[in-house]
Amino acid sequence: MPRAFAQDNNGRYLTDGLSESQFIKVFNAVNREQANNRQSAKNTLRPRALKRKSIEDLVKLGKKEDGTAFTADDLKRFDELRKKFRKRTSGSAGITYNELIGSSTEKDRKRASNTSKDGLGIQNAAMIKLERGNVVIARVQASSRSVHQEHRVRIQLLDWAEELEEAEVSEKGYQKAVKNACRGSLKIDCDCGRHQYWFRYMSSVGGYQYGRNLEQAYPKVRNPKLIGTACKHVLKVAQMLQSPIWQRKLAKQMDRQATQVGFTDSGKGSTKTFGERDQKELSKNRSTVITEAQHAKAQAGFERYELRRKAMQKALKGKAGKNLQDSLSKIKRYKQQADKAQQQVRQLKQKLANEKRSALINQIKSNVDFAVNTLGQSRDTVIKGMAKKMNKSVTDIEKLLND
Repeated sequence: MPRAFAQDNNGRYLTDGLSESQFIKVFNAVNREQANNRQSAKNTLRPRALKRKSIEDLVKLGKKEDGTAFTADDLKRFDELRKKFRKRTSGSAGITYNELIGSSTEKDRKRASNTSKDGLGIQNAAMIKLERGNVVIARVQASSRSVHQEHRVRIQLLDWAEELEEAEVSEKGYQKAVKNACRGSLKIDCDCGRHQYWFRYMSSVGGYQYGRNLEQAYPKVRNPKLIGTACKHVLKVAQMLQSPIWQRKLAKQMDRQATQVGFTDSGKGSTKTFGERDQKELSKNRSTVITEAQHAKAQAGFERYELRRKAMQKALKGKAGKNLQDSLSKIKRYKQQADKAQQQVRQLKQKLANEKRSALINQIKSNVDFAVNTLGQSRDTVIKGMAKKMNKSVTDIEKLLND
């Protein structure tokens, strides 16, 4: 961990007041440190241990929260819960906003909304960066009772690329696409202890853990029944991502990505740090509370989705289902080919636009040099005349000359 950043007496890093880039550097190191510490964890219930039920193996697992020893029935129940949770989306990656909120615990929602009465509520979260094209990074203020100052939340918007491709080429079109992505499939991560010890196993097994720190040790003490979906910090950021204020800022980046040559996870628009000027606008986000009505709506939306998914699974069984799957596979393949062709067209258009702009810049520079060096005119006079002729501002012409 870089020693340049201040620590308290217990070695916890003091992040309050750090710039966005410093904050990210600190938590990248925290992430590596947590991964290293996890390697030396004791009495963890790993997949192999779930299959072993000898007395010696059970003793190695330590004690349950009530102080009693684990039994073979406990391990059998854990394994059944693991299998059930893994099947929840039939192998689909990510967790939708509706499931994330709808299946969360009331305690975590109240803390995320700062309406709990236990002093563990959180007030503020700030979106500070978009990286790799579709990963939102937020810094979340810790509760008044926490030993930490802030936490880092990362949410990957898995539907981003598809929404970008389908979006209408307009400001409203990209805003609608971002809105859909924020309610679509997500992957999550948080550095807090509740995510690490309660929910990271669930997000890893369930296919919605972001990053490489995939947990394989069952939360036998903290969350043996696999209840909930995410910590209060993740719920807070997921809720604030539903705000048009944050979505408008992300839509501008999607617009930039749509015109770039190359990949959406690198290059223009893929990475953006939201600095002090951006934060003035982003801080106006008022979608900070998860109401009971919003929870009920999300819960109902997820239940409808589950019914449709199960009906589709039933329909796909048998010969008719196989024919349908074959047809869907062909459609998917043709769509991928069409998407690739569209991408090539966009790249060609961008290349032509860049060449046209370069030619225009060279022509302007040549005309200015000729007028100043050959005709003896003043540079300011030439630029003003050129700006008037081209119906542009003097500042625009200056930018082109300095390009």
